[in-house]
Amino acid sequence: SLEHALCCKKGGNMKKGYDQLVDESCHLASLAYGAGVKKEPFLRDASGGKVLDKDLRADFMAHSVWERQRVAFFDNRILDADAPSRFNRNMSYVTAMRTAVQEKKKKYQERCEDLAGS
Repeated sequence: SLEHALCCKKGGNMKKGYDQLVDESCHLASLAYGAGVKKEPFLRDASGGKVLDKDLRADFMAHSVWERQRVAFFDNRILDADAPSRFNRNMSYVTAMRTAVQEKKKKYQERCEDLAGS
């Protein structure tokens, strides 16, 4: 079914949609912020040396978004508004979005602060 094709993580449609979102976000950021945009940067240790956690990679980064000469890291997440798992737990869409934001902050905030980024 169409719903299965859009929701199934094994078919590749979700990955294609996510990749399109990242590509378009990166393109728009490059139009706004110029050459300071980099796709899929690893969040390195504070000295700029080795990669500490290969899974800790943002979708893209841009310089001087919120503050001058400060790097901002962006990591997208797509939420299915009609996900059965959300309905089974009686969770509103707003609550699901807030939960996703908190998960992203928990994952990235400490490393971004170490890098003087946001």
